[in-house]
Amino acid sequence: MEIDINLLTKSNKLELKKPRLPDAIEAKKIYQYFKFQYFKDHQVSFIENIEAKNLVYTLIYYFQNKDNFFNSSLLYPIFGTNFSLHKGLIIIGGYGTGKSTILKTFQNLINTVFKSRITLKFNAVIDVVQEFETTIQEDIAAFNEKYNNGSRIFDDLKSEKEASRFGKKDIFKEILFKRCENKKITTIITANYQEESPNDMEVAIEEFYRYEGRVYDRIIGNFNFIQLQDKSYRK
Repeated sequence: MEIDINLLTKSNKLELKKPRLPDAIEAKKIYQYFKFQYFKDHQVSFIENIEAKNLVYTLIYYFQNKDNFFNSSLLYPIFGTNFSLHKGLIIIGGYGTGKSTILKTFQNLINTVFKSRITLKFNAVIDVVQEFETTIQEDIAAFNEKYNNGSRIFDDLKSEKEASRFGKKDIFKEILFKRCENKKITTIITANYQEESPNDMEVAIEEFYRYEGRVYDRIIGNFNFIQLQDKSYRK
């Protein structure tokens, strides 16, 4: 699908503070670009169930920086906090509900199709831990600099094991702390429900205590939570 560059002018002139989709293009049009890119990325058609479609539109409005985001039925309220387009996103759902594949396609929409000035990187948390395990001591500072900065998706948080190369260490405890302290970057996280408590958001959120209280408090204050309740549609 070809894009009319003139439609990008309004968004490209903005001072971007996070990866962006052009706000001059209607959400319905971007949704069509999404479906086209989804098939290109995954070689299967996007399954347009109600929840998955709602998630796509929620993400479109989030990356367009539009107030329509606040109308999403998927937003999960946390007492004492407010929803904000300046916060990151934590998407919690069961296995196989499309979180990862949808976000991988958004990465390509933002970086390649619409060429946002601020790019979005996708990282599976198990790959980040593995990279740490194979990083020599002299390069640890560069590793930290890499993951403490830039707009990133961290996929399947809470599933990672502790690193052990330099002694037992939960590397995401420090990554999350640093990223919550930096208000100039965007962090998007996917996580699953606890297997024993499907669709229980309270339990799923409480599990972030594994990163200790100082990080948990920052997570609660720095993220919008999105709740998915559909069952897996993997075949």
